Amino acid sequence: MNLPEVNQIVICKIKKILPYGVIVELPEFNNAQGFVHISNVASSWVKNIRNFLKENQIKAGEVIKIDEQKKQIDVAFNKVSTSEEKNKLNDWRFDKRNKKLIEIIGKRVGFDFKKAWTEIALPLIEKHESLMKGFEIIRIEGKKALPEKINANYHDALIEEINKVIPLPLKTVKGTLTLNSNEPNGIEIIREALISAEKAGKENTEIYYLGSNKFIMKATSLDFKEAEKKLRAMEASATEIIRKKGTIKFVRNPN
Repeated sequence: MNLPEVNQIVICKIKKILPYGVIVELPEFNNAQGFVHISNVASSWVKNIRNFLKENQIKAGEVIKIDEQKKQIDVAFNKVSTSEEKNKLNDWRFDKRNKKLIEIIGKRVGFDFKKAWTEIALPLIEKHESLMKGFEIIRIEGKKALPEKINANYHDALIEEINKVIPLPLKTVKGTLTLNSNEPNGIEIIREALISAEKAGKENTEIYYLGSNKFIMKATSLDFKEAEKKLRAMEASATEIIRKKGTIKFVRNPN
């Protein structure tokens, strides 16, 4: 029986709530059963477990004890921080989605899941380190990113399904632009600077008004450096228009 390790953070599905604890299933380990004592349900005092948990709820817990002979796994919810739980749940959902995608592709080419995993998933993991990373690279680069070990007969189905499910991994950068002009036609000068900035950024850019002559400039691209380049071009173009007729201040916003 495949068991987790002590101190490992695992996914838990709550199956039964008892007065003194919770019975859970561990879907990552063939639905092995675990137990969460009432003292490990939450960091605060727990009188009624049902005020904190419900059946079929999915949570992340830390394995605190394993009795391999009895196949008994003790888990604690109160040892997992909010950020740790969020990351674990996100990783698990990604993993489920990726496995489902492999299953769908397998069905299209006449494979069961086991064969699809061997013939398609494992070569992707070998080349790109993880399925998600492989899917994202294929989404950007197409067939040239496919491993040579994957039979060419599967390529079209693989590309088509990845394009359906995986969004383009876009990178976004933005900054705050403050424009002022005391010229009689100051509003027109500011407007001209903004139009110039928008044209310099070309596609996948956006400018919107914050108030008090402040504007957010945003640029998006598949490549972080390309997005930065767009943003710098927008700033430079606005500066060129307004520098002799007013003032400009640009602050790069954190991502």
